[in-house]
Amino acid sequence: MRLHVKLKEFLSMFFMAILFFPAFNASLFLPELNLYIQ
Repeated sequence: MRLHVKLKEFLSMFFMAILFFPAFNASLFLPELNLYIQ
């Protein structure tokens, strides 16, 4: 039972990371793209 809770927490963290990293990468790369456009 405890293992199941650990697995559920790990999956939720993994899902949050998948959602978070594209936004983080966009926040890093968008200013550089704006510099190239200008």
